[in-house]
Amino acid sequence: MAAALADRGGLPREDAAARLERGGAEYRELLDVGQATICRALHTARRALPEGSERTAVRYAIDDLMHRHLLPPAGAGRIAGAQLDTEIETTRAPAVTAWCRRAVAEYVAPVADPLAAGVERFRPQDQPHRADT
Repeated sequence: MAAALADRGGLPREDAAARLERGGAEYRELLDVGQATICRALHTARRALPEGSERTAVRYAIDDLMHRHLLPPAGAGRIAGAQLDTEIETTRAPAVTAWCRRAVAEYVAPVADPLAAGVERFRPQDQPHRADT
């Protein structure tokens, strides 16, 4: 995950690994939701295709996404956004859909400064409180 985060975010790999550690489980969950949302959208698109090479190619794209964090070449964010527009938003609260959109955005193109962008877990209100001694 650190390598994919570094590549897509234009970060040195050490910085990406530190970001994952600093963000903790909550940040990893955000990235997991982004990945899962894209995967779900690809799976929906794959099921709509007839048997054949195009459908198989989408299957390989899903495998690459799940196992190597490689984004499909055909605009993963756009595909996931369309899925959220049609399927998910009709069954989930708007706040959940908004969080899924944020997760996809962070997974596809991590922001340079997560604190300034208000990414969960990096905001001051999300930090554990420490008593000064």
